[in-house]
Amino acid sequence: MGISQDDRRNTAAFLKEYGVTFPTLLDDPNGYRCRALTADECSDLVLIGQEGEIAISSVGWVKAEVEDAHRRFAELQKTPPQPLFQAGEDVRDFRAG
Repeated sequence: MGISQDDRRNTAAFLKEYGVTFPTLLDDPNGYRCRALTADECSDLVLIGQEGEIAISSVGWVKAEVEDAHRRFAELQKTPPQPLFQAGEDVRDFRAG
Protein backbone atom coordinates (compact mmCIF):
# COMPACT_ATOMS: atom_id res chain seq x y z
CA MET A 1 0.00 0.00 0.00
CA GLY A 2 1.29 3.45 -0.82
CA ILE A 3 0.78 6.77 0.92
CA SER A 4 0.95 9.86 -1.26
CA GLN A 5 1.64 13.29 0.16
CA ASP A 6 0.47 14.92 -3.07
CA ASP A 7 -3.09 15.99 -3.82
CA ARG A 8 -5.59 13.63 -5.47
CA ARG A 9 -5.02 14.93 -9.03
CA ASN A 10 -1.21 14.71 -8.92
CA THR A 11 -1.35 11.31 -7.25
CA ALA A 12 -3.72 9.94 -9.92
CA ALA A 13 -1.46 11.28 -12.69
CA PHE A 14 1.63 9.67 -11.09
CA LEU A 15 -0.11 6.30 -10.62
CA LYS A 16 -1.26 6.30 -14.23
CA GLU A 17 2.11 7.40 -15.68
CA TYR A 18 4.05 4.72 -13.80
CA GLY A 19 1.42 1.96 -13.96
CA VAL A 20 1.10 1.67 -10.19
CA THR A 21 -1.64 -0.82 -9.36
CA PHE A 22 -1.27 -1.33 -5.61
CA PRO A 23 -3.67 0.54 -3.28
CA THR A 24 -2.55 4.09 -2.59
CA LEU A 25 -3.88 6.34 0.15
CA LEU A 26 -3.74 10.11 0.28
CA ASP A 27 -1.99 11.62 3.28
CA ASP A 28 -4.19 13.91 5.31
CA PRO A 29 -2.73 17.12 6.78
CA ASN A 30 -3.93 15.80 10.15
CA GLY A 31 -3.00 12.17 9.44
CA TYR A 32 0.27 10.32 8.83
CA ARG A 33 2.30 13.51 8.27
CA CYS A 34 5.56 11.81 7.46
CA ARG A 35 7.39 15.14 7.49
CA ALA A 36 6.80 15.43 11.23
CA LEU A 37 8.58 12.16 11.98
CA THR A 38 12.30 11.55 12.31
CA ALA A 39 14.23 9.93 9.46
CA ASP A 40 14.29 6.64 11.41
CA GLU A 41 10.50 6.62 11.69
CA CYS A 42 9.71 7.80 8.17
CA SER A 43 10.73 5.86 5.09
CA ASP A 44 9.93 6.05 1.44
CA LEU A 45 9.47 2.29 1.45
CA VAL A 46 8.31 0.15 4.35
CA LEU A 47 7.52 -3.53 4.00
CA ILE A 48 5.68 -4.94 7.00
CA GLY A 49 5.91 -8.70 7.38
CA GLN A 50 3.05 -11.07 8.12
CA GLU A 51 3.84 -11.00 11.84
CA GLY A 52 3.69 -7.19 11.90
CA GLU A 53 7.46 -6.67 11.97
CA ILE A 54 9.18 -4.18 9.67
CA ALA A 55 10.95 -6.35 7.09
CA ILE A 56 12.33 -3.50 4.94
CA SER A 57 12.64 0.19 5.77
CA SER A 58 14.32 2.23 3.08
CA VAL A 59 14.87 5.99 3.13
CA GLY A 60 15.34 7.61 -0.26
CA TRP A 61 15.86 5.31 -3.24
CA VAL A 62 17.82 2.09 -2.82
CA LYS A 63 17.30 0.00 -5.93
CA ALA A 64 18.26 -3.30 -4.25
CA GLU A 65 15.71 -2.75 -1.47
CA VAL A 66 12.94 -1.92 -3.95
CA GLU A 67 13.80 -5.07 -5.93
CA ASP A 68 13.81 -7.12 -2.70
CA ALA A 69 10.37 -5.80 -1.70
CA HIS A 70 9.07 -6.51 -5.22
CA ARG A 71 10.39 -10.09 -5.02
CA ARG A 72 8.77 -10.58 -1.59
CA PHE A 73 5.41 -9.28 -2.83
CA ALA A 74 5.52 -11.75 -5.72
CA GLU A 75 6.34 -14.60 -3.31
CA LEU A 76 3.35 -13.67 -1.13
CA GLN A 77 1.12 -13.68 -4.20
CA LYS A 78 2.70 -16.94 -5.40
CA THR A 79 3.46 -15.41 -8.80
CA PRO A 80 6.74 -14.82 -10.61
CA PRO A 81 7.96 -11.24 -10.20
CA GLN A 82 7.39 -9.08 -13.26
CA PRO A 83 10.20 -6.79 -14.43
CA LEU A 84 10.28 -3.51 -12.55
CA PHE A 85 12.37 -1.67 -15.10
CA GLN A 86 12.43 -1.68 -18.88
CA ALA A 87 15.43 -3.01 -20.82
CA GLY A 88 18.02 -0.29 -21.28
CA GLU A 89 16.42 1.93 -18.66
CA ASP A 90 19.03 3.78 -16.59
CA VAL A 91 17.98 3.32 -12.96
CA ARG A 92 20.28 4.59 -10.21
CA ASP A 93 21.31 2.21 -7.45
CA PHE A 94 20.96 4.88 -4.76
CA ARG A 95 19.51 8.34 -4.23
CA ALA A 96 19.40 9.98 -0.80
CA GLY A 97 15.96 10.64 0.73
